[in-house]
Amino acid sequence: MKCRFDQQLNAADSVMMSLYKRVFPKWTYNPRVGRSAAVTNAVQETEAMDE
Repeated sequence: MKCRFDQQLNAADSVMMSLYKRVFPKWTYNPRVGRSAAVTNAVQETEAMDE
């Protein structure tokens, strides 16, 4: 960040600026993994062959 002041800063001067904080999204996940379409189709085909 670049700042420009009209004169040199003294020890008693205070500079106010907003601080930027990077916030990462929270990790949310489903611990139970459902069957994928490929696995479901393979199971259905196997069951159809057995009949």
